[in-house]
Amino acid sequence: AIRSIDNVDRSATDMLGIDLVAPIRGKIYTILAFMFLSIVLRSTLIVVSVSIDLLQQLTVFFGTFMKTFSKYQFAIIVSAISQRFERVNVNILASCRRGHAEAFLRDLRFLVRYHYKLCDVCRSMNTVFGIQLLYSIVVSMVDILFHSYCLYIGLTKKRNLFTGWAAACGVVWIIDEFIEIYFLVYACARTCSFANRTAIILHELRSNIMRYNEFEKQIQMYSIQFLHQKLKFSVLGFVVVDYSLLYSIAGAAATYLVIVIQLEEGRSSDHFRNQTSSANMM
Repeated sequence: AIRSIDNVDRSATDMLGIDLVAPIRGKIYTILAFMFLSIVLRSTLIVVSVSIDLLQQLTVFFGTFMKTFSKYQFAIIVSAISQRFERVNVNILASCRRGHAEAFLRDLRFLVRYHYKLCDVCRSMNTVFGIQLLYSIVVSMVDILFHSYCLYIGLTKKRNLFTGWAAACGVVWIIDEFIEIYFLVYACARTCSFANRTAIILHELRSNIMRYNEFEKQIQMYSIQFLHQKLKFSVLGFVVVDYSLLYSIAGAAATYLVIVIQLEEGRSSDHFRNQTSSANMM
């Protein structure tokens, strides 16, 4: 994916003579630092709150690392592409403000071609990362459900065995899972917003060159193509990665948690009735 982005950047620089690459290396380092801090914090809380051996500790650490890294790796690459879509829109507006219709149309052809290539990179990357995204999102939802259930059991059934470290582990793990999903959703939604806004910008610019019928037709053609080929990210076509994914995961986890709690309460009631019946028979 990185190589494909570099190739697209090189072609844009050769065609336009300008650099469309935004300096985001500092942001990438910040995100990676946050990711490692999150993994270490969660792994430490698990080790402190639950008695496990070294092999289990390593399993927890590397399992958490692989799940988290798959999300952040995809989100970082998508964020880098979103910066390029934003620069495309900025350069389209800047070229139009110069007032030279022929130069604007020439730059527009190159920018549209660059936009198409970025969309192709996004679609290819979405296909390549499909299985990793499905795995990481499913595991995150299971983690949220599991730790929510453990918090419920610890706070209602086994308060004498439930320590503060165990409560902190559950709360931190749930919050961290939502932060991971939010960052993934934010990167994908932001990229789609910049990519799909290009068509709106072109529609707005048509009014500035109404006296050039040929240019107006070409701009209209580009904008219609963008409108009919909107960019979106999905998980193997099952779920669209946008802000609705957050509500879907929270709603699904809450629904399954209520079902599990009801089953637990029903089993407790049956066990209590069996003990009462046995006592009455004696």
